[in-house]
Amino acid sequence: MVIDTAGKAKTFRIVSRLISLIFLITFAATLVSLPAYGEFPFERTFLLSLLTAIYAVTISLRFVLSPFYVYFNDEGNMLQFKYFTLHPFLIQKYAIEIPKNEFTGYELVRTNLGLRLALKLKRIHKGKEVTYPLIRISLLNKTERQQLLDLLRKTAI
Repeated sequence: MVIDTAGKAKTFRIVSRLISLIFLITFAATLVSLPAYGEFPFERTFLLSLLTAIYAVTISLRFVLSPFYVYFNDEGNMLQFKYFTLHPFLIQKYAIEIPKNEFTGYELVRTNLGLRLALKLKRIHKGKEVTYPLIRISLLNKTERQQLLDLLRKTAI
């Protein structure tokens, strides 16, 4: 079974950039169209402050959620995970390959007040149990997530 969130990751990035572009255009239009002085000088300041606050909230939600692009493949003798964060500045690509006969299980971890759902993989390597860094799976929908967890549960020794 192969799970690939490339389409969702691309949509997430496009929407994030579109929000930034809309904010900049609206901000510039407000600066140009409303006078700085006149009958209602606070109208411009209030509108710009409101726009900035809304943009700050949407950007902070993006950083709090910070989903990962996830590619999973279980064909063959290995479990393959390839993933990277969709954070605009910190793009580091990771890959995990675990032989199916060494995979011992997983743990679901909720972080950031339950907004992030992450997977912690475990395996036995040279007689010791090793855990891997968290893989955020919040970008997966419920059916993909359930299929992945069922498959991992069946594969664990």
